[in-house]
Amino acid sequence: MGGWDIGNVSGGLPINSKRLDLAIPHTGTPTQVAVINDMITYAASKNVNLNIIIFP
Repeated sequence: MGGWDIGNVSGGLPINSKRLDLAIPHTGTPTQVAVINDMITYAASKNVNLNIIIFP
């Protein structure tokens, strides 16, 4: 994990799902929107549910 030693976060239990919440402002450029869409696709390819939270 990039040098991070976070130990056993699952407590020894199987991990059934992975979710990442990402909060972003409601404004953004077309390039930023494209990158976020790429992030969603990549996360899905790794079986991660990327939840985008848009705030005002």
